[in-house]
This record gives sequence, C-alpha cells and structure tokens, in this order.
Amino acid sequence: MKKIYPLLIGLLVFFANSFHAQAQDEIPPEVSSYYPTEDATGVSLDVVLELTFNEPIQYNSSSTSKYIIIEETNNPSNRLLDIFIANGRAGSFSGSIELNNNSITLTPSSTLEPETQYSVIIDAGALEDAAGNSFSGIDDTNTQWRFTTVSRPAVSTVSPVHNATGVTGLQQLSVTYNEEVTLAANKNLTIKKSDGTVFQTINTNDGTLISVNTTDNKTVEINHNAFNGDQGFYIDADEGLVVSNTSGVGSAAIDGTSSWAFTTATAPIVAEYGPANTPEAIVHADEPLTLRYDKPVTLASDKNVTIYSDGQQHFQTINTTDNPAFFTYDSNTYTLTIDHNLFPAYSSIYVVVDEGLVTADDNKIASTKLTDSTRNGIS
Repeated sequence: MKKIYPLLIGLLVFFANSFHAQAQDEIPPEVSSYYPTEDATGVSLDVVLELTFNEPIQYNSSSTSKYIIIEETNNPSNRLLDIFIANGRAGSFSGSIELNNNSITLTPSSTLEPETQYSVIIDAGALEDAAGNSFSGIDDTNTQWRFTTVSRPAVSTVSPVHNATGVTGLQQLSVTYNEEVTLAANKNLTIKKSDGTVFQTINTNDGTLISVNTTDNKTVEINHNAFNGDQGFYIDADEGLVVSNTSGVGSAAIDGTSSWAFTTATAPIVAEYGPANTPEAIVHADEPLTLRYDKPVTLASDKNVTIYSDGQQHFQTINTTDNPAFFTYDSNTYTLTIDHNLFPAYSSIYVVVDEGLVTADDNKIASTKLTDSTRNGIS
C-alpha cells in the first residue's frame, strides 16, 4: 500500500500540470512590440516592418484565407504589401513576409512615398500560437498600427520673394530649404513668363548656372539670362530637384504660379528708330539701321537682327556674336547702329530684333523684342 501512494501522488501532479498548461493554451498571442512604433513619424522610405509577440506564433492553420496588408491610410487602393495566409502557408500578391519564432517581418513591394501615412491591417486569425489560439488582429478601426514616412526638404524662403516687383535683369534667384541638401542629377528648374511660355530651362547638371551654397548647404543659387522688362515671371522646379543630406528624400515640385512669381523692372525703350518707322520713308540701300535708347545699354551676345524684304522674304540675319563689325554703339547718345548688305531696290523692308538685343546698364533688364520696326521703300 505504501508503494501505491507515491504513484497516485505523481499522477495527480501530472494531471494538475496538464490542466494548468491547457488553461494557459487558451490565451491568444499578444503583440509585445511594433516596429515602427504605433503613430511613428519620420519613418524611412525603405523600412522593413517587424511585429513581435509574447510567444511563438505560426501561420493560420485553417483553410480560410486571412490577409495581412500595408496600404496608404488615405488611399487604401494603393497597397504596398498584400499577403494571404491559409493551411499554415503564406502567399503574396505584393511584398513579402517572414516568420521567425515569435515575430514576423513585412517587406513592402516598393519604396514608400515621403510624407505619407500608412496603415497595417492583419485579419483576425491570420496568425496563431502553437495551440491554435488566434491572434485577434489589427483592423485599423478598433486597433491601429499606423506610421508616417520621413518629410521632404521643405522650402523656407525664395528670392525674389513671391509677388516681388522691380526685379532686375540679372538678379540671382535662390531657394532655401529647411535642411541641408544636395542637387539631384538631371533635374530642371524652369523660368516661365506669366503667359506660360518658357524663358529659360536650367538643368542641375549645369554647375555654371545652378549650385548649392557651400556655406549653409541649404540654399540653391541660380544664374540666368537677363530678364526682359515689365514682364511677369514664375519659377517651376521638378520634383526631386534636391535631396536631403540626412534622409536622401527628394524635394517636392515647385509650382511657381502660386509660390514663386515676380515682375521685372522697366526695360530700355527705343526712343527713336532710323530709318523712321513709317511706310512712306524712302532711304538709300546702304543706309544703316539705328536704335536710340532712352538710357545707357550694352549689346548682348548671340542675338539677331533679322531683315526681310517684300513681306516675309528673308534678306539677312546679323548676329551680335558672329558679325560684331556690323554693330556700333554710341555711349553719348545711347544709339546702336546696325550695318547691313545693300537693300534691294524698291523693296519694302521689315526688321525683327531679338528680345534681349541690349541690356540696360542700370538694372540689367533686357530689351523687348521688336517687330515691324521699319517698313520702308528703298531707293
């Protein structure tokens, strides 16, 4: 009888422990940590997510598919991860999942967008513990796992300021960001006139026109052609014109119509044409063209004076760089004289002068385009 007592006691202890273990197995797994943490901000665009539980877990063992999803909170149709789980296995429409004892890692299918909030949704029962107790899930309503990605470099100031007036012809443009940045390769900053026509496109690969100030590493400085006068301009910039030195994230595009527009100062004005701008003028075939301005000016490079005869028949193009001997400037009278080939007899002459043929010495504003400036019968 004495030998039976120890056996009975052992059996009682075994059944008691088994009952206790079974009671513990009825408790579903719980999350012990999130990465990124709930409502985290400044999350890297190439983040790999990790969810850690308080016990080992496995995939849903039922035949009913359960899903794990990463999506934009405000645009749920944009899914960066879409995993289905059934019969103890995981499949993927996009992204990937890895299970490792008591944790899962989730890798989105592509780089995330900056300044964007994402939600992680896990169906109830997608994961379970060894006893088959289902994880209650994350539904983005009653429970949430959301995070926001890193911010783009933001524009702090622009120069000239938005809606500035009296901007001079060669005034340097600059845009300052809220953090240190580097110019991205092959991106464009485009200067446009107020009617939308392109004045000049500046590519980041051209270090003579655009660069980052090396003192603060935040300010992009832009050189440009001389602006013409009394003209509205605005500046557009490509998305990713600069990238953050910290995060590598590119800047947002700049829409100049709403954030960086200005008006230039007054252009040099032609006070007198020679020959006079009248159809009745009769001049000699070798009479030079003259333009007398209202202020001191300087002849610009690579600009054209184009002469047409009898309507639109091209007669001669005179370029300030290729044909410098044809141009003479009198600094006392502010008069530009333009020589030419002998005009054909008894022809009507029509002259077109490029925008920016000269720039004003005081404000560096470029002259406006001249059309129909002379229309004369030649003797």
